[in-house]
Amino acid sequence: MDVFYLHPTTNYGSAATNAAIENRKAVEATNVVLMAQAAAFNSVGRIYAPRYRQMAIYLFDESEDALQGPLNLAYEDLRQAFRTYLEHLNQGRPFIIAGHSPWANHAQRLLIEEVVGRPCAERFVAAWIPGLALPRAMLDSVAGGGLAPVSPRSSPAVSPSGEIGQDLRYQIRMIYRAQSFEATGLPAGLILDAQTGSISGLPQAAGAFAMVLRVTNPHGTEVAELALTIRESTARSSRRLQP
Repeated sequence: MDVFYLHPTTNYGSAATNAAIENRKAVEATNVVLMAQAAAFNSVGRIYAPRYRQMAIYLFDESEDALQGPLNLAYEDLRQAFRTYLEHLNQGRPFIIAGHSPWANHAQRLLIEEVVGRPCAERFVAAWIPGLALPRAMLDSVAGGGLAPVSPRSSPAVSPSGEIGQDLRYQIRMIYRAQSFEATGLPAGLILDAQTGSISGLPQAAGAFAMVLRVTNPHGTEVAELALTIRESTARSSRRLQP
């Protein structure tokens, strides 16, 4: 059994929104946290607790929109570490994903984007993510349930991607009927249909974009993050290669 542990931030500084992985103070504080928290899983199996560019803790006092960029940067490090773990270190063993408080959100994103509907789901045992209300239906459907985004063809949950200048269409799917959709952080050139949840348009800039989705019905509002990657135009790249 393996435990993929997402340690909480130990970046208490204010000089940068995300600490460098080699930041000495953050590393020393992280080591203390790992000994106090991750060590609880010693009797379970092997523990993997990746280093990542931790978001500064003071940002939790800022607006939700201000959080998204630094949170997404930290999450991307963790996602790449998880992929490396699966490819090189897991070796077919069952595994648990663990993380608490705000880092339970990173764990949920890993489940939605990297576990549900993927081959590794057969080895996934449990998620220990206190501090986050996780919909029971999330792992009960191919879509991942709840706000787990899937393509219009109902393929397994993946992060959508597109290309500059190429038509992009993406449908936010829900288990329950939604009355309205909202999104912040949409890349330039894309729009959201607030009634249908369809994202469409011609992307104008390349990069990784962290969007915040809000979906409302008579029973309340749910919030989720969606990472969208826009690539450079292949036509533009071809022109650059010409002598």
